[in-house]
Amino acid sequence: AGGIKAWQAALKHAGGIKAWLARILFQLKSWGMAEIFLAGVLVSFVKLMAYGDIGVGSSFIPWCFFCVLQLRAFQCVDRRWLWDDIAPMPVIKQALKPGVPGIRQGLRSCSCCTAILPADERVCPRCQTKGYVRRKNSLQWTLALLFTSIMLKCRLHALM
Repeated sequence: AGGIKAWQAALKHAGGIKAWLARILFQLKSWGMAEIFLAGVLVSFVKLMAYGDIGVGSSFIPWCFFCVLQLRAFQCVDRRWLWDDIAPMPVIKQALKPGVPGIRQGLRSCSCCTAILPADERVCPRCQTKGYVRRKNSLQWTLALLFTSIMLKCRLHALM
């Protein structure tokens, strides 16, 4: 009996590690810009060729393969399939109505694991990610950043 409980505890701990790793994977996905770095290196490489003899080292081809494989791996990982494999979808206590938006039904989608949750539930029980139905003042923030970028661009062009 003690061995079974230890085995169940180990499986529960492994599920927690899987959930943590999956959450980190999808949070860091937008920050993994290896292909952007590669494009910057290629542009710099072309510009610096005018100043001297520059060659491609032995690590350049593996780096290109890494960029392509990383991009392909992120394309092939299905978020819903991965999370369904880690933990089951939380049970919804109400019937879903097709054609009616989730906000009107009092539901929201988890931004990390795509679970359907009640709108007032702040933390997803499957991936432990905090979320909201709508981000507070998101439209105002977007407009403020847009106008700031326009003003900064105008100021920079005046200086040049």
